[in-house]
Amino acid sequence: MTKTRDESKRMFELLKEEISEVAKRLRKDPKSQCWRRIFVRSVFSMIESECYRLKENTLSLIRKNSFERNKFSPGDISLLEEKAYSLDNKGRIEEKSIHLKTESNLRFAFSSAAKFSLDFKLDVSDTGWESFKKAIKIRHRVTHPKKISDLSISDEEKDSVKKAFLWFIDSFKSLKISQSKYHAKKAGNLKELIKEIDGW
Repeated sequence: MTKTRDESKRMFELLKEEISEVAKRLRKDPKSQCWRRIFVRSVFSMIESECYRLKENTLSLIRKNSFERNKFSPGDISLLEEKAYSLDNKGRIEEKSIHLKTESNLRFAFSSAAKFSLDFKLDVSDTGWESFKKAIKIRHRVTHPKKISDLSISDEEKDSVKKAFLWFIDSFKSLKISQSKYHAKKAGNLKELIKEIDGW
């Protein structure tokens, strides 16, 4: 687990450095389409990486606390593992990796992680979420261009990606704070239980 935590931290730092560097380049040359496209890709690299880590961490918590497993259905576990199962023509189980859409994957990652928090709920009612949905379309367009104009990112689109990223970071931070409170409360409850048992 320590190795996984260290890798997660290092991954975050590398992606943060990349986004910081791209932001510097854009401040020097704000109209550069090249750096705008790199900014979009870098932002989504971090978002998708952190969503993966959220699911990985949730799985780890489930495995450590088997009594918490009842919060999750077999379908939840399968999707957290990003796996699907079927039968071949001989009746044997086949396992395959699945690709989840960015928008639904993010909501699932946060809602799953929120089961180990104090009532955190992802806010999808504000402009941040709307910016995120716009940003996904921009990312898809510049990653899979069909015509030259697909590679151009307007000022408004760049701002949408920036707002989406800030919304994600703020949501992620709020989730982590809520999870810390949850674990602190749980630890406190366990201490109280130990005192009760010691008093028998």
